Amino acid sequence: MSRLKESVPGFVLGFLFLALLNSLGFFSWLAAVTRADVPSALMLVTNDVVFVAMAGIGLGTSLTHVRDVGVRPVLVALATFVAIAIASAFLIQLIT
Repeated sequence: MSRLKESVPGFVLGFLFLALLNSLGFFSWLAAVTRADVPSALMLVTNDVVFVAMAGIGLGTSLTHVRDVGVRPVLVALATFVAIAIASAFLIQLIT
């Protein structure tokens, strides 16, 4: 059991739990009971949490370590970013 705790990050379990609640209609029920716009509130919280996570990643990045690793991994990351951006833009145009 401890090996499972080491292998699976807590946020993954949290994500799966919230996905299960959403699939069971819990958030729709909660919105109906409270007469509050639960999806909008969750979206605001989600945006804030993602922002904090990205800031944490950025603040934890050592430029000295990036320099020591070399330019090749940085170029691979940049190429990956560009490919994902292009694919995302293409899919957005395709869907809308």
